[in-house]
Amino acid sequence: MIVALLAIPILSLVLGQDATKYSRHPVSGVVIQHPSSWEAVVTTSYIAAVSPAEDVADLYRENVTIMLQPVVRGTTLAAYAQSAQQALQHPEEGGNGVVMTDTTWATSSAVRFTYTARREIQGVQRTLRFMQLMRMLYDDVVMISTYAADSAKYESHLSAAVAINESVTIQPR
Repeated sequence: MIVALLAIPILSLVLGQDATKYSRHPVSGVVIQHPSSWEAVVTTSYIAAVSPAEDVADLYRENVTIMLQPVVRGTTLAAYAQSAQQALQHPEEGGNGVVMTDTTWATSSAVRFTYTARREIQGVQRTLRFMQLMRMLYDDVVMISTYAADSAKYESHLSAAVAINESVTIQPR
């Protein structure tokens, strides 16, 4: 009994972070693994993992959102990414410093966008940093992951965001 009680804190020290939890979108079958302290949010169009508020003054909770976007059959990743880049650079979107790079995600070719944008959050203007990954899931569906963070906290949550993205799987409905 004593050994079991001691094992829990030791395991937490070895892991160096929160235990993880799996969350699944019931329609798309997207499954993510995220820290258990992060809240899973599931809507009809996406699944997200949202970081806990650090305190009452924490106006923006960092998050990773995974969504599946239908596209016209035969659309290439390059064509979709070019269109996305133009949309992100549009003044109404407010994306600054949009950088597009080729990468891989879940062993498939992907595109990564990084950029910042100013947003009003609870009446306060904030600078947010974004990292988006896009890959073709099927010949008519693009899978998109967006990590969004207050620019001051981007780096501190980046490893959790990367781990969430690396954990993404699709399970049949």
